[in-house]
Amino acid sequence: MGRQLAHLQNVRIYQLTSRAKTLAPDTRKFATAEEPDHATLRQALDDTAARIENWLSMVHNGEKGARPMPGGLVTTLAYLISHESPHRGSIVLTLKQGGEPIAKASREELSGHWGKSPDDRFLHHGFSSTLTPTVWPTRIRSQATRG
Repeated sequence: MGRQLAHLQNVRIYQLTSRAKTLAPDTRKFATAEEPDHATLRQALDDTAARIENWLSMVHNGEKGARPMPGGLVTTLAYLISHESPHRGSIVLTLKQGGEPIAKASREELSGHWGKSPDDRFLHHGFSSTLTPTVWPTRIRSQATRG
C-alpha cells in the first residue's frame, strides 16, 4: 500500500514538474524500491496536494508559469481524479481482504480529497461535494462544453 501511495506522490511531482515548474522544487520523490513510513508519506502527500491545488488555481486564473494538460482545466482535473481513484480503491480492497478494519475517519480521508474535504478546498472552484459542476466560472464552463 505504501508503494501505491508513493507512486501517487511521484505522479503528482511529474505533473507539477511538467506543467508548473515553480511549484515543483523541494518536493519529496520516492525511489521505486523505497518503502516510506506513514508519517513521511502523509507529509509528502499533504505537501503535493497543496501544490496541486495551487497549480489548478493558477491555471484557472490564467497565471503565467502554469499550464493545464491538453484539453484544459477540466481535462486536467479529470485526469488527476481518474488516476488516483483506482489506487485508492485498491488500497481499501487490500485492507478489507487482509481483514483490517477501516475506521470511518480513514475511509472519509481516502475519499475526501476528491470530494468534500474538511476545508472544502474544491468547493470554492465551483464543484459540489460530489464534483458535479455547480456554478462553474465562464472559462471552465466553455472548456467543458466544447464539442
